[in-house]
Amino acid sequence: MKDYSEDSLVVTGNGTFKGLDEIESMFEGFFEEFSGEYFVESTQEVVEGDIAWFTWRADNPSNFYEFGSDTFIIIDDVIRYQTVAAVAHEK
Repeated sequence: MKDYSEDSLVVTGNGTFKGLDEIESMFEGFFEEFSGEYFVESTQEVVEGDIAWFTWRADNPSNFYEFGSDTFIIIDDVIRYQTVAAVAHEK
């Protein structure tokens, strides 16, 4: 959580998470889903100045993520904005 601040905002298909408490709760759900056996592969990375964009795919016992994309806007070494999108197939 050291990369985020109370002013950080994460926008996902499951909702918007503002500030450290909400973002931490979002990550708790993510880590719970990926706590057992899983596979994650970064498929593309682009970093230009304060913007980073990653695409990925992942697999775990609950879901297969055919395609995922994260965008980060970093200001003063803090992730100020992040978007997350994914095409997931429940198993």
